Amino acid sequence: MILIVSHPDDVHARAVIAEIAGAGGSARILNLSDFPCRAHLTMTMDGVADPALSMRWPDDGETLDFDAVGAVWWRRPQPFRLHPELADPGYGSFAAGECGDAIAGLWHLLDAEWINPPLWDERAHRKPLQLKLARECGLTVPATCMTSDPDAAAAFIAQHAGQALIYKAFGGTEADWRETRLLRPEQTGDLSAFRFAPLILQAFVPARYDVRLTIVGEELFAAAIHSQQSRYPLDFRMDVLNTAITPIDVPEEVRTAMMALMRTLRIVYGAADFRVTDNDEWVFLEVNPAGQWLFVEDATGQPIARALAHRLIEADRTTQSPRA
Repeated sequence: MILIVSHPDDVHARAVIAEIAGAGGSARILNLSDFPCRAHLTMTMDGVADPALSMRWPDDGETLDFDAVGAVWWRRPQPFRLHPELADPGYGSFAAGECGDAIAGLWHLLDAEWINPPLWDERAHRKPLQLKLARECGLTVPATCMTSDPDAAAAFIAQHAGQALIYKAFGGTEADWRETRLLRPEQTGDLSAFRFAPLILQAFVPARYDVRLTIVGEELFAAAIHSQQSRYPLDFRMDVLNTAITPIDVPEEVRTAMMALMRTLRIVYGAADFRVTDNDEWVFLEVNPAGQWLFVEDATGQPIARALAHRLIEADRTTQSPRA
């Protein structure tokens, strides 16, 4: 069985589950927000047999036997939902830590193939590391300063005087999200807000179009996102539903460097963003190990969900074969 760590409303997970079912496979979603309120985890070891690993939903009469899991897609793990009876913040903090340790231990015990392994997935999300390794692998990256020091920000801005700069957040949530923005001259007079939280300053890359490059194992799916024709050319995410998206080829040097980066990050899946300049230079911005792709598949017909499904099915079969 294939396990998808996400939540029931994840349309990407549902798309892959449909492809898996169509190919004769079996998959289900594990929503970590069920734990520990709705679901009980048990790991039993008797010193003789392999550990027995299960999760039970008493209200639903359902049990998940982790020994049946041959492949796991670490898609969109949800935060634990603690019991409301734990009103004391200290007790809540302790319980959250215990839940985290137990679940992390479970992952290490699973005899399964991962897309992507949680440890490497967490590491690959780190933007400073991405940029360093991307450059080392042969990709072009923009000049960048990540800082919480107003003086360091001022120095970077002065160093790039006369050049347009953008600023953006390290991450975000659906409730608290920030698009990429152009740094205006009037904003440089007072940079004291940097002290509240680090921010990413980066040289602006003028683009003919943006590229979303989705990688599934050895398969690459590239799409040109014609953001310069959209209502918000700085960040295609702001108007992606009204922006033309077309399939394109990946230059061989970019393909080689990107695959080297994936191997260095030790991840199987990633959604990378590039800006392509007027002289056809591909400038790497970031890679998201859990990035979205349905908007690309819907626009271009590229079979990304099918590629993910087949990769998971093959991993599941490979893992389960020695057990038969």
